[in-house]
Amino acid sequence: MKKLILIAALSFGIMATAQVKIGDNPTNIGTSSLLEIESSSKALVVTRVTSTAAVANPVNGMIVYDLIDNRFKIYQNNTWINLFL
Repeated sequence: MKKLILIAALSFGIMATAQVKIGDNPTNIGTSSLLEIESSSKALVVTRVTSTAAVANPVNGMIVYDLIDNRFKIYQNNTWINLFL
């Protein structure tokens, strides 16, 4: 019986998916979304930094807003580049 419960629990854990929706209409989330943010009157604020050098251990794909350059930057191939030229 214990083995059956363990197998059922593991199977459920594998089949379960975690999706998060923040904002308006939280019960309606896109099937391909991992995280969805929706609002008709609010906006997303990206992490703001005064220096990209202050970001410890950046990883490829990380996005920040550089307050000195007033630009979005992305960490790609081990260097910070301007997201929009």
